[in-house]
Amino acid sequence: MFIYNLKPPYYCYKAAGFRDIEQEICELFGEKWKILALAVSRKEYFSQQN
Repeated sequence: MFIYNLKPPYYCYKAAGFRDIEQEICELFGEKWKILALAVSRKEYFSQQN
């Protein structure tokens, strides 16, 4: 899972080929946070390495 509120790392993962597969909203320490599950397949990852 990945906390979306931390946007720079999120964009780094997206640039590496990860895609959003699941999301939920959680409340932590009185703040709402979007939690994302990211995934990349082996084929997708290595196709971007050229």
